[in-house]
Amino acid sequence: MELLRIKKKTLPKELLLFKRPSFMDSRGDFQRIFDHNFFSSQLLVFKTKQINFSYNKLAGTIRGLHFQIPSFNENKIISCISGKIFDVIVDVRKKSKNYLKSYNVILSSKNKLSLFIPAGYAHGFQSLEDKTQIVYLHTKTFNKKLYRVINPFDKNINIKWKLKNFIISKQDKNKRDMDLKK
Repeated sequence: MELLRIKKKTLPKELLLFKRPSFMDSRGDFQRIFDHNFFSSQLLVFKTKQINFSYNKLAGTIRGLHFQIPSFNENKIISCISGKIFDVIVDVRKKSKNYLKSYNVILSSKNKLSLFIPAGYAHGFQSLEDKTQIVYLHTKTFNKKLYRVINPFDKNINIKWKLKNFIISKQDKNKRDMDLKK
């Protein structure tokens, strides 16, 4: 049971989409979310410092766009373990040729895809089904002073969210922790 890298032309090479192996039997399903050997083979070091869980009661829930700045910028692995999400990643590296460019992928319990997101990217998602659950692995712990939020409706990013009826926190909707000029 090994993780399998999935090539997707619309994602930059530093974003790593991979399929979780699944073993099904009469008891249910067993999946591997992380494998040190797989990430080493991709020349990535991933030392988990924090694991978070997100339960999203209703379809349309938007969380994000969140990231941490140096010295707490972090790598993440995102896995949807129940339901389905429209996952969005935004390049926030000011010197990058792709600065403020957004990328997206569908992660679900059915497609068993997970996404590695390196430091320098903001992350958010919209749940596409009720009772959606996500697990995040982080290489840094949460640091409130270095945590940043970008309004997911910012016109400079122009994300085309899948569901028009949405639920979002006041913090995510109204916050803008950085000057978003290309």
